[in-house]
Amino acid sequence: FDENSIYNLVFNNPTAKKLEIKAIFFNNIDSKIIIIEPMGTDYYKIENYSGAISFESKLAVCRPLIFKNPPPSCYGFDVLHG
Repeated sequence: FDENSIYNLVFNNPTAKKLEIKAIFFNNIDSKIIIIEPMGTDYYKIENYSGAISFESKLAVCRPLIFKNPPPSCYGFDVLHG
């Protein structure tokens, strides 16, 4: 992640129970809890952050879709998966 871009991380919960995802930001030793309703989808917006992020959840594979929106001076955007 680079601090000049805005990121939207999209998570899906394919289970019948509420899902808790812990996002761990390595550069500032911080974390954020994201709670998603059963069969739901939610997103988390990241701005002004540079570094790595890790995710912990009860899902076997917790990989968000990542929409990278660079500054207006750059053209286009990227869609990735974590």
